[in-house]
Amino acid sequence: MPRYHSPLGTSYSQEEKKGILELAQKYNVFIVEDDYLADFEQNSKSDPIYSYDDFTHVIYLKSYSKIIFPGLRIGIAVIPEKLIETFSQYKRILDIDSSMLSQAALEIYIKNGMFERHKEKMKATYYSRANCLISALGKNQKECNQTFFQYTPIKNIAFHTYIELNEQISCEKVIQRLKSKSIIVDGTTNNYLRSFIAKDSILKLNISNVEEEYIEDGISQIMKQIF
Repeated sequence: MPRYHSPLGTSYSQEEKKGILELAQKYNVFIVEDDYLADFEQNSKSDPIYSYDDFTHVIYLKSYSKIIFPGLRIGIAVIPEKLIETFSQYKRILDIDSSMLSQAALEIYIKNGMFERHKEKMKATYYSRANCLISALGKNQKECNQTFFQYTPIKNIAFHTYIELNEQISCEKVIQRLKSKSIIVDGTTNNYLRSFIAKDSILKLNISNVEEEYIEDGISQIMKQIF
């Protein structure tokens, strides 16, 4: 994933993406690049790893489901030439054929400009939510003087972000107290192998399904439970 990683919300820099590609070329392996959030990108110069390749080492995947609606079930796969025949064989075995009706509807939607208008509207909505989240976290961090938590602002759209709690604060207890108030957040336990004991105290936040009017109050409630 080149951008908006789950659960921390980070994205690769241009240097990091080029470095990953160089490793793939050096060891002659393929990169499967899942760029399903590409349409939400605010920086027009933030290109995927695929754009730096010579069409030999990157399998580029992109979805329309996130920007339009999940039920559309249409995506794009750009395959290196030496894999096209094998890929086509497996695809025919798995699903026989793609939905021609859905593809035709999407083509019309794109060609008449409706997709571009919808995309810009969605980007603006999420960008506004992200700014609201960043503002609320920055305000609370300043007020508590970083005693209880630290927050590192993330550029562009913050689908996912996180705060680092003071090591003396129990992340699990905070999560349970918030759950009793119908505020759902999560820690990082499920992001590690069961055999690995996570030492970090990170609280993951996600506002992709939260209306902007509830974000600031939600952050205030989270801060109250931390303090």
